[in-house]
Amino acid sequence: MQLVSPSNKGWAKHYLLWSACRHHIGEIVLTRVFQDLRIESSKSPDVTVFCRFRKHFDVLPHSSDQRLSTFDSSQFSEEAKVRLAEFRARVPTLSKLRLLYQRGDYKEFAQLCILFLGGSEEVVTFKRPGALHKARWMAKLIYSIKISLLEKYINQQPRGTITTPQQTAKIRDFVIFATLVYSQWWMTCSSAVDTPWNDLQLVNNLLKYKAVCENVAESALQAFKN
Repeated sequence: MQLVSPSNKGWAKHYLLWSACRHHIGEIVLTRVFQDLRIESSKSPDVTVFCRFRKHFDVLPHSSDQRLSTFDSSQFSEEAKVRLAEFRARVPTLSKLRLLYQRGDYKEFAQLCILFLGGSEEVVTFKRPGALHKARWMAKLIYSIKISLLEKYINQQPRGTITTPQQTAKIRDFVIFATLVYSQWWMTCSSAVDTPWNDLQLVNNLLKYKAVCENVAESALQAFKN
């Protein structure tokens, strides 16, 4: 995009960077991945599985001093393990930097990423699930990671109390993508001047993520290209 403006030496052309709201772009990517995984079949604006989790939160552990279902790469192929290790090495460092100056949901998301990836050495207390807004994805990310961390205890409840077996696996696929790939982009997207580089890094990471889960990577790539 070019802007023509007057100057002391006449008219000069200046190039402008067109950059959409980074958080909005992130929400579009997450929405596409969540929908394509078919985690929720309900047409309601509320996500039923998250509502059930909030309703039954009191029957589940409220801190990380219990045995949690953290990230496990043993089920993946050797090629996928290489990619996963590459992603996993970068996220905790970024997350710890964000913890220094983030607050509220943003800080909790960074904290949960570290915990899910096995990089937290301190006990983390799980905040009671708060309000959900259909237009914002941060709360939904936090819900999803908590559900995956507490997967063992959720499965001890009667079937369908919070999740079904199919939802449990799909939510974990969503969380692995969110913590390993999306989180890296989100934690650096606040820098407008670095937008082109960060977006290029995201595309490269999504191409690499095909070795881990091709369907999720393709969904995210298509959403980002659109």
